[in-house]
Amino acid sequence: MVWKTEGWFQTAFCKGFFRRHVIGGEGENTHMIRPLSIIFGFLALGEGVVYFTGIKLPGSIIGMGLLFAALHAGWVKTSWLQQLVDVLMGNLSLFLVPPCVAVMSYLDLVGRDLLSIVTATVVSTFLVMFVTGKVHEWMRRLW
Repeated sequence: MVWKTEGWFQTAFCKGFFRRHVIGGEGENTHMIRPLSIIFGFLALGEGVVYFTGIKLPGSIIGMGLLFAALHAGWVKTSWLQQLVDVLMGNLSLFLVPPCVAVMSYLDLVGRDLLSIVTATVVSTFLVMFVTGKVHEWMRRLW
């Protein structure tokens, strides 16, 4: 029996469905595999850095920094991640509702410690703004 190189599998999956919906392209049919692979790849890379170096930082933070560096260097294109970003931003309320419900569940604790929570929030906000301004001034003098 002679096998044809243009079989139904290759036609259906490699040229059709698989290319459009799994691998994706640059058009409207781009799927989530590539952006999720990039995000989780940098997460794994960050976890690997923590494992092998023993740095006392979360691997997700290191992975996010590495992803930022790769985006800034142009190794990862923003268009590769755009569809995932659009989906996540479109469903942002789903990520914010559970913490709000949790705060409402513990409203008695929040009410009891409201002054300390507000004080810590205001002081840390102004402290971050002050330190950021000073670091910016310092960096401007260096450059």
